[in-house]
Amino acid sequence: IVEEVPFYTHLGATIHQSLRWTEHVQTTTNKARRTLGFLGQLSDKLSRESLEMAYNAMVLPKLEYASILFGDLASSSSKMLERVHYQAGCLITGALRRTPSSIVMQELEWDNLSTRRHLHSMVLMYKLVNGLVPPHLQPLI
Repeated sequence: IVEEVPFYTHLGATIHQSLRWTEHVQTTTNKARRTLGFLGQLSDKLSRESLEMAYNAMVLPKLEYASILFGDLASSSSKMLERVHYQAGCLITGALRRTPSSIVMQELEWDNLSTRRHLHSMVLMYKLVNGLVPPHLQPLI
């Protein structure tokens, strides 16, 4: 007998029985915030470039993990992820928390996460159509 559960985590992606990503996003943002807090403690010791590299290596992969699966994310979940991305931008630039996100993102030359998710989806589709994916993914087209 297979037990029915409201959500299940497999390979780090938490999938809800109704295919909502709320639990995954909450878990993801919590992990990313903890790592960002650690970077915040080091912010007075690291240069801006080092902080940005650390963010790109330690936090951004958490925010984008499995994002190809939830490309059309609910607005509230998307905002949770974007908030962490913005907080990282403020930490790196030294901007005040009330600085508009568009200014912070423009200064860092960052795209928002929803744009990045869309780009990742387009890249995957291009690779699928042009036979540039591993053989086990080719039947998907």
